[in-house]
This record gives sequence, C-alpha cells and structure tokens, in this order.
Amino acid sequence: MTSQESPESTSQGAAAGQTPVDRLTGGPGLSHIDPRDPAAPNYELISHLRSPLSLREIEAPASARLGIGLGSAYVDQGYGSEALSLFLPYYFRRLGFQRLVLDVAAANQRAVHVYDKLGFRLTGSHYRNVPEETDLSFMQEPAYCQLLPYFRRHFGRTQLLFLDMALERRDWEASHTQPAKRAPATQGARP
Repeated sequence: MTSQESPESTSQGAAAGQTPVDRLTGGPGLSHIDPRDPAAPNYELISHLRSPLSLREIEAPASARLGIGLGSAYVDQGYGSEALSLFLPYYFRRLGFQRLVLDVAAANQRAVHVYDKLGFRLTGSHYRNVPEETDLSFMQEPAYCQLLPYFRRHFGRTQLLFLDMALERRDWEASHTQPAKRAPATQGARP
C-alpha cells in the first residue's frame, strides 16, 4: 500500500490465522521479482511471504517504494530479515537503484525493528484513515492496549500512524563492504 493509497482501496482480506493487527497493518500486493533471474534472491524463501516483495512508485534508477508482508505463521522467525537481506543486494547492485523507501505502520514494532537493523532511517511520518468497517474492539484487550498511542481521531475518523523510512545505497554499501581478508601474522612463519 503506497502513501497515496488508502486502506479502503487496498485488499486486506481476513486470512485465516491473521491477528486483528495483521489485518489492520497488512502488506502490499504483487511480486516484481523474476525467479528465473539467476541474480534474484531466494525465491523459495520469498514465497513464504503473505504478499511477496513488491516495488511501486519506481523512479529508476533513483528510487522505488518497497512492499512486503509476512503471513502470521511466519512472524518472529527471521523470514522478513532474511528476505530483505537477500533482496537488498539484488535491488542495489543488480537493479542499480540508489534509494529504497517504505512506509510501515508504527504499531508494527517488529517490522520497524527489522528495518532499523537493516539500516533504514526515519524520514517522516503520516496518518492514514482506518476503514470505517474495521472492528477495533480488540484495542480494549490488555494485549493490545500498548498500541493506542499509534491511533488518533481526526475529523471524526480513526487514523493510524505510519512511519516513512529510507535506505540509501551508499549507506547500505558502507555497512556491507567487507575489508579485504589479511593473512594471519603467523601464516608462513616457521616454528
């Protein structure tokens, strides 16, 4: 879902096993990765994603907007981190982009942590209307009350806070360039 799309215009079906937060902060659409490309990331891993990686708002070679969604059965197992770790070299080196942008529901702290760990930086924030038909009664349950600060009422509508994040190629390259391996000082030395 892009920053120009509203949750009302994005399909976020209530798939079996999804939590209320999964349905509310669901991921984007179609994959644009060709699994036949030998430089493409591990497509078998990416196939575990609820909505495979997607790129939208493509302004090649400058930037594109990332979309990713994990099925609830794959949350907290490292699949998101692994998928992005495989995808980023493909995106920056093979596709030649300079910047990757995304937005993420601020309530999705697991995803925010993954993006931060991968080097994405906060560039802004915005609110989106929650579809009026969305049942938010789960917010009264103790397990979800910590999410209340991410919601607000604005002009009679409930809105959810989204964070805008970006990863620059130069920053990603700097964190993934490994210094040349030096031979140990004892190599070749005689006892």
